[in-house]
Amino acid sequence: MFIINQKAVLLVSCALALIAAFLAKKRGQRPFFWFCLTFFFGIFGLGLFLFLNYRNQQRLRQIADHEAKALLKPQAKLFASPYLWYYLNQQNQPIGPMSAKKLIEELEKGVISETTYLWHDEMENWKPLSEIQN
Repeated sequence: MFIINQKAVLLVSCALALIAAFLAKKRGQRPFFWFCLTFFFGIFGLGLFLFLNYRNQQRLRQIADHEAKALLKPQAKLFASPYLWYYLNQQNQPIGPMSAKKLIEELEKGVISETTYLWHDEMENWKPLSEIQN
């Protein structure tokens, strides 16, 4: 993707430089000077824009990854859980039994969320995932 953007930068800079050279010649200025100046600053400006856009996308991905890990961190204790778990789906029907590892996979897939109610044999009542500590 970045290589294609480099080619686009060159093409756009060249087009802008040709326009600048044409306008310079039309006005009696030095077309080669204006071509070079516009081409250089066009590459610099567009390259800087694409670089900053690329960095911003990376930063957004890092934030999303960090948020996903933060969401799963409290549920990491579930991996050590020996219980067989059940959860209530959208129609309030119990789904399970399943291991804690399978439960975490369902969370990662988005099948269950922090508000999904869970239960195992040692619990008295169904509780939302956000309230479960062990």
